[in-house]
Amino acid sequence: MRVVPALGHLAVRMITNGVADRTAQNWIVDEHRRSTVKNAIAVLVRVMEQAVRDGIIKVNPARVGGRQKLYKQAEDELLNPRALALPDWDTLVILFAASTAARLGEVSGYRVGDIATSGSGPYSARPPPHPAD
Repeated sequence: MRVVPALGHLAVRMITNGVADRTAQNWIVDEHRRSTVKNAIAVLVRVMEQAVRDGIIKVNPARVGGRQKLYKQAEDELLNPRALALPDWDTLVILFAASTAARLGEVSGYRVGDIATSGSGPYSARPPPHPAD
């Protein structure tokens, strides 16, 4: 009832630890009871174990400990969503600089040679302007 609607559109190979964790977290945020989430995770673990036995994947991404942390994290996000924000402008600039070239290529269809790494030219990766500017 929960696994197929949440993950049924994905190929088994596309289900990673992060996907399994995010799915469990979504169930928690949707305010399903702990036993419901636990039972849904148990089903997911069994399905993924079968995929391991069938040789489709090498390790079971759903078999990860620390699910109790997900409840705490979901509570924190609901009570204080600001805690998820970046701490300061410099952190945003660093994150932006690290992801700009990859994002441009993915979103716009640019090729690696289309992006200047020297900091000059029409396709240079530049951080956003500072709010004071």
